[in-house]
Amino acid sequence: MKGFSNSAVALVLLAVAGAASADALSDCYKTADNRVQVRQCLQKELDRTQRDYADTLAAVKDQAKQLDQASGDSGKKSRTAGPVSRDFAEANKAFDLYLRRQCGFESAMSGSGTSAGNQYIACRINLMKLRMGALGNFSGPASPDPSGK
Repeated sequence: MKGFSNSAVALVLLAVAGAASADALSDCYKTADNRVQVRQCLQKELDRTQRDYADTLAAVKDQAKQLDQASGDSGKKSRTAGPVSRDFAEANKAFDLYLRRQCGFESAMSGSGTSAGNQYIACRINLMKLRMGALGNFSGPASPDPSGK
């Protein structure tokens, strides 16, 4: 059953990512008159998204550190991160790998040239936005009490 649930989650993520990857590209095509302008639009959006993504990661990292400290397991004794911080770091590594592989795949499926490059950028934008949405629940003030009190 565990293998099924992991496969189901992967399929859902791929479906959402596929649907999302058309958004940044479509948005830029709506406002651009030519391929050069599409690339410029995508690059501007990628720059903005990367800044927002970095801010989100920093906020969640702080939240994780606060939760580790509140639980008394901040890793100070062993000079390592606490369990929440470690899990977050591992999740980041896994997401970064997924981002590279998925966007590389989408780019390859688009063929060569400008289309492939644009697809790669659009994929990065959309997957980072998707993850920021998922992480948004965890970037507020720390609340070690599961009830939120």
